[in-house]
This record gives sequence, C-alpha cells and structure tokens, in this order.
Amino acid sequence: MGNGFAVKYNASNPDEFGNMELRRTFVDDSKSKKSSSRTPKVLIAQYDFGNFNNSYAEIISITSKVNKAYAHKYEHDYLLARGVFIEVGNHPEFAKGKVAAGSTSNKVGILEYAMQHPDKDWDYVLIMDSDAMMYDFERDIALIYNMTHESLIAHRVLKATGIKSFNINAGVILWNIKHQQTQQIVNLWDDEIHKVFRKKVGEDQEALHKVLHRIPAKFRPVRAIRGDFEYSEGTVVKHFIRPGGKQLRKKWDDSKLSTSSRVMHIRNTAEEICKKYEKDCNGVTAE
Repeated sequence: MGNGFAVKYNASNPDEFGNMELRRTFVDDSKSKKSSSRTPKVLIAQYDFGNFNNSYAEIISITSKVNKAYAHKYEHDYLLARGVFIEVGNHPEFAKGKVAAGSTSNKVGILEYAMQHPDKDWDYVLIMDSDAMMYDFERDIALIYNMTHESLIAHRVLKATGIKSFNINAGVILWNIKHQQTQQIVNLWDDEIHKVFRKKVGEDQEALHKVLHRIPAKFRPVRAIRGDFEYSEGTVVKHFIRPGGKQLRKKWDDSKLSTSSRVMHIRNTAEEICKKYEKDCNGVTAE
C-alpha cells in the first residue's frame, strides 16, 4: 500500500507520528452497535509538522481544541498526525531542513492508517488542514451527507466546473473509506505525491487533482460542493487559508491578511464558537 508507514523523520525533530497515536475523545467504545442502522463513525483528523516555533503551531493549538470538542460531542474520534509521512529522495528543500511543507503528505498517511484499522469501524475520515475547524456544532458531520456514491466530498474551487469537478480544495475533505474506489484513489494519490514532491514539496492538492482528472467525469466518485467548506465563509467547516497573491479572490478574505492578523481571526472565530457551545468546549484541551 504505497509507502506504508516507513516514516522518515526529520532527524533533528523525531516525534510520535510513526506510531500514529489515536487521541480518543471518549472512553468507552464498546457500546457502539455494528448494524446497518447505526450512525456512521467518523475519524476527524488534522496534521502538522511538529515544529512548535511557527505560526502553524499556534494555529493548531486553537483549531484542535474546537475540533476535539466537536468530535467529543458526537462521539467521533480525533487524531493529530505530526511529522512527515513522505520524504522524496534528495529534494533540496528536504536537504535544507525545510520539510514542514512535506507534512501535507500526512493526509495520505491518515487515510492509509484508517483503512488499515477496520477494527476502529470508521466509515468516514474528515481530514482538515491545521488552519481549519468545525463551525456547525448543530449537526453531526456523519449525517449531513449521504455518500453512498462518493469517495470524497470537498469544496469546488470554480463554481462553473460542476459537481464532479476534479478541481477541489484538498484542505478540507470528507472521505468515505468504505467506498469501493477509495482505496485505489488513495494508492494513486500516494504514488503521485512521490512524483510531484520531487519538484514541489507540499503540493498534495496538485497530486490529487492529477489522480482525479484521469477518471472520466461521468464516473468520478467526487461531490464537489459550494458553501459548506468555502474557506472562512464555510457554513460547516471554516478554512482560513494562508496568504498568497494568486489567491486574492472573492470570499478568500484570509488570503489578504498578514500572518498575525490571520491567527487573530482564527482565534476570534474559535472563541466565538466556544462561547456559543461552551458546554462542548469546557474541559477540552488543545494538542
């Protein structure tokens, strides 16, 4: 299965990612009934490099608390994957020690981990960048979408490209790991990341686009939606994208912010959520 879990750590900062420690958000798992009528079970997962001296360390400390609170409310699981799942050869960015962007490959690692553990009985895996968090605490993510015919649901970047578009934002994706095509897509994504990362570390989205584009649109098991995961305007999940010149588009408000302003925006939104859902947030600690 692709690269498996032969993790190559940044030698200066080894961490726990190789063990993929499951951070459970509830104590007793034995009561869940394995029947066709049960509520689907979700693994809510994020990732980061594990370098605690950058803005993303502060961001994950904010968003992880909110996401764990949400997971706890609906008796789902939360996992934080730290480190770098894939390192590619002697890429100059890795050689310079600039491997933080490589942690985007952890998305593949999380999916492989989930599919290698059928004993956990997960149906869906919601993978979010470190700068994304649940916003709608009124609904269970496991019940919002019927994914019988889809491997994944994600935000459609361009409205005109249609619901089967390969042009999706990979920063927030809900995966149906029970779908018959998911395993193949993940394997191909793993392989494509190895190719893409030789030139552009951190371009996991480009690699996924390449895989999905090869599938004829008629048969592409994708639901590319609008609104629900639409960056900081998202109604189900908010994703506060990083600053960037080409991303200055309508509703991509956070791409116009400085790093400090962006972190403040994320913090203010998290405080807004936890004020509204104080009972759910109380007692939950950040990663």
